[in-house]
Amino acid sequence: MPTTGIHEEVAYLIANKYKKLDTSNFYLGAIAPDAVNINGLAEKEIRWESHLRNEDLDVWMNNVKKFYYENKEKYNEEFLLGYVLHIITDIIHDKYFYWPIRKKMDLEKINKHHQHELLRSSMEEYDYQNEKEPFWSHIKEKLYNCSVYSIRNVKEEDLLAWKNKSLEKHNVSLTLNKYITKDDIVALTNKVEEEFKTFII
Repeated sequence: MPTTGIHEEVAYLIANKYKKLDTSNFYLGAIAPDAVNINGLAEKEIRWESHLRNEDLDVWMNNVKKFYYENKEKYNEEFLLGYVLHIITDIIHDKYFYWPIRKKMDLEKINKHHQHELLRSSMEEYDYQNEKEPFWSHIKEKLYNCSVYSIRNVKEEDLLAWKNKSLEKHNVSLTLNKYITKDDIVALTNKVEEEFKTFII
């Protein structure tokens, strides 16, 4: 799954197109599902609940749509849209980006047992490279003093801690990033927008 930095960059690019979303609540929602991992990677059942997850990507997308329309009046609008955006980004990442990168690694004869971790390290290095980018400063300013919420199995206090953690400096990876570029994130965002725009139009 994408890192916090990638989720926020996608949110920023989306908010540049839909200006009403350029809010602290939207950027907070865009990291909220992963807050269940504040004490380390949560158990699968916990992660899947916060992400409305299903093994079938089409069922997973339908879960997102159902949850959104059933809860539109229950949550802050921008926060819920950020939450939905995060999950759609995960789905699109799995559907169009994760496996093509894995195939590229196969061609490079990288051991299959190391591929997932190598991709994760590349994402973390990408985040580190973006530390001084204007978009990240913009998001950090928005998030700095924002309110937090609970949603599904994401507790308010965990989301606050996760938000604060996301405001810290990214760790430099020991792995050279060979797999994630700005163009990749733009392509990911464009695919995400195809699904996401139905929620806001």
